[in-house]
Amino acid sequence: MDSFIEAEETILEPVKGREIGIDLGTCNSVVSYLENGRINILRVKNEEIIPSAIFFENPNELRYGLIALRMGFQYPKSVAKLFKRKLKDKTGKIKIEFRDRVSKTYIIDTNVFIDEPDILKYFQEHDEIVVSTKVIDELSYRMEQPETEFQAKVAINNIEEFKERLIFESSDSSLLPEDLDRRSNDNLILSIAFKIKDKNPVLLTSDKEFQLKCRAYNIRFQSLNDFKKCSANEREAIEITGEEASTLFLRYLKDEASKAIGPVSYAAITVPANFNNVEIESTKRAAEKAGFKEVTILKEPTAAAIAYGLGVEEDKNILIYDFGGGTFDVSIIKVQTDNTSTEDQTDKTFKVINTGGDANLGGEDLTWELINFIYDELAESFGLDMYRLEDSGLSSEQYLYNETKIYEEAELSKIQLSQFKKTEISFPVLYTEEEQTAWSLTVARNEFENLVRGKTKKTLDALDKTLNEADLNAEDIDIVVLAGGTSLMPFIQERVRRYFGKSPNCEKNTATVIANGAAIYANSIWGKGGIQLPKPTVYEKTVADFGIELKGHKFDCLIPANSELPVIKEKDYSPVTEGQKELRISVYRRDKQYPTEKKIFNKGIDYIDKISISNLPLMDTIRVSFEFSREDILNVNVKIISENKELIDAGEVSIKKASQDG
Repeated sequence: MDSFIEAEETILEPVKGREIGIDLGTCNSVVSYLENGRINILRVKNEEIIPSAIFFENPNELRYGLIALRMGFQYPKSVAKLFKRKLKDKTGKIKIEFRDRVSKTYIIDTNVFIDEPDILKYFQEHDEIVVSTKVIDELSYRMEQPETEFQAKVAINNIEEFKERLIFESSDSSLLPEDLDRRSNDNLILSIAFKIKDKNPVLLTSDKEFQLKCRAYNIRFQSLNDFKKCSANEREAIEITGEEASTLFLRYLKDEASKAIGPVSYAAITVPANFNNVEIESTKRAAEKAGFKEVTILKEPTAAAIAYGLGVEEDKNILIYDFGGGTFDVSIIKVQTDNTSTEDQTDKTFKVINTGGDANLGGEDLTWELINFIYDELAESFGLDMYRLEDSGLSSEQYLYNETKIYEEAELSKIQLSQFKKTEISFPVLYTEEEQTAWSLTVARNEFENLVRGKTKKTLDALDKTLNEADLNAEDIDIVVLAGGTSLMPFIQERVRRYFGKSPNCEKNTATVIANGAAIYANSIWGKGGIQLPKPTVYEKTVADFGIELKGHKFDCLIPANSELPVIKEKDYSPVTEGQKELRISVYRRDKQYPTEKKIFNKGIDYIDKISISNLPLMDTIRVSFEFSREDILNVNVKIISENKELIDAGEVSIKKASQDG
């Protein structure tokens, strides 16, 4: 009888873990969660507001939040911040240098100088470079040989140029093991390694026999090729994208939340209302890479409206004035109540009427207005130009020190001026062209308000535009909600009050209200944290026109701005050239402020992605389909139609999105 082993029964279980709401801010982030129907703010290192910053101590140790921000003031090249503004740029990189850089000592063989006369330019500032006097003798000899004359001359010139940072060592043959020839040039260079063995040096040589000798006597070595390969990698410098930085930071938030409330698997993450499709997709991908099992994206103003709107008992128009660290959004949201609901709590519908704002205006820009004011005062008091290193008369280290301290003090003073009518900005140490000095100045709240008046006026202009587009007046707004840390400024609150003729609602903390709304939304979807709330039904709208490029660089709109989500639109196009085998479909976004712009290179029209199609058969029609999800994520599909039949199996036809590259 044949024997067999019965397959073990597969038993599945649901993913374990709670849900959280995350306000992933440009400058600061907040995490909220529900516990038995009550909203709680996650405290990390005793702080509810977590600076969106990552400090790169070394490849094995990263720091996050407030400590990262503080260390970044001292070591600005080692901190990543404002990375949310980089999400739209798929190729842009943030260059980071690890602070804890391991110093290495190198001894350079003669053949390395001949193969790469500019080798000294490859070393980092913190490296120790040892040159044997025997190598200099050999290079001098090589200058007299026609085949190496040029390389040796360049190497000698470079040694002269870098001599102040080089360590010159003479050979000591007495240190060599007895079985080694004391007259050999290689061995005399090797004796340097024995001489400074306490520094555990690395001998750079491409000579295979010399490398075997190093291995035999336990001396570290590296070939020229290997050294050059790792010079950008292992040598304590990296480059990361905005999405990669967001992944690291979201993983940190997830880990901290898991420590506090148990395993976390789900997240509702908020994004600015004016985030484009690329930024939204990047945020979601970053969260998934950070380890969340499921992620939903929610617009920041909608989250704020949910935090307030659940307590509203009748239909209301809510306007969200969201002035954060890096973006400004204004959204009008209609909250509708379903009084026929049989649930314990009345269901609510949140319908976006219109959205406006400025994706490049935030509290960071107000800080820079104050920094520029300080720069002007320094120029008047000391003749010091801090706008450009080249014009300052300072060393790069002095300039960086000044720049860092001025930013730190300006950010702190901006916050203090929301509480006090004046503040003293004090610098115990500042560098001028001639000396090191102490300096301070007093800034009154009204001075600062005058500095930022132009920036804040842009927010009122956005209010006008958003209301006009919605065919509403200020008096049609029932509730004005402030969100974002920058809206805490008394000056801003007063301007909003005068605009609407009523006090804005600051009942909830403006810095945490968005995260609270996200937590409510997350709980309504997954409900792992105790009582599950009724799900707020959200109807978002597209914030721009979306279409493709046609012949003559024309923009052709498929989905117009203010289309209610989700939405699907498709359109048929004909190939320009009969029998063409390749096709590129470029996708563009047109800002709704520029509805009459027709050319893809005109103002307000931005490239999003492209689809490349190769090995095309003979065809009559290309059918392009745009599909927007409820999360405002765009999916573009292409169908090939030949002789009125859709090619279900296109055979060798290859369709690839640019965003799939790499």
